[in-house]
Amino acid sequence: ERTGRIRHARFSVTQDLVPLVPFCNFEWDDLQFYKHVGMRVSLHGIGWIGKRRLKRNLDVSYPLHHDWRSEIRQMFMNNIFANLTTLTGFKNNHKLTEYHKRLHFAMSYRKALG
Repeated sequence: ERTGRIRHARFSVTQDLVPLVPFCNFEWDDLQFYKHVGMRVSLHGIGWIGKRRLKRNLDVSYPLHHDWRSEIRQMFMNNIFANLTTLTGFKNNHKLTEYHKRLHFAMSYRKALG
């Protein structure tokens, strides 16, 4: 990706825990942490909070800098505790239909604003 030949976008529903685990390899003698690379597009819910987040622009993050401040920011954005939800929410937020609904909402709402 640094050479500009490979690019990808990762779409994730807010409060979907599945893309956040496993965050490490769980080998206690050689513990290594994972991090996502590339551009992340967060798909928010259809309610007023989702509309407020989408009013200015899409929620896109891309780790341009690899300094300690950026790494800590990414760690807080992509951790399990910041994305906790109910058991029903856990089940529903990972469904393909939920991804489709939120992607369609983001596209339609941005067009209406545009």
